[in-house]
Amino acid sequence: MGFKIIGNRSEEGEFIASADAWPPEKMAALFDKFNPNRKLRLAREKAALDAVAKDDKKEDDLI
Repeated sequence: MGFKIIGNRSEEGEFIASADAWPPEKMAALFDKFNPNRKLRLAREKAALDAVAKDDKKEDDLI
């Protein structure tokens, strides 16, 4: 089993990678399907960014 790029040919015969043609929602669904831990990592990163933003807002309120 080897690495294969998923793609198609345009009407002009040029290669189009599926990542260029697929909507972001479909790409996110594929990433979640084949890498289930990605969803957990993204949730942790978002929570960390929210916490940092909340702390920054508290510091601004103190000033």
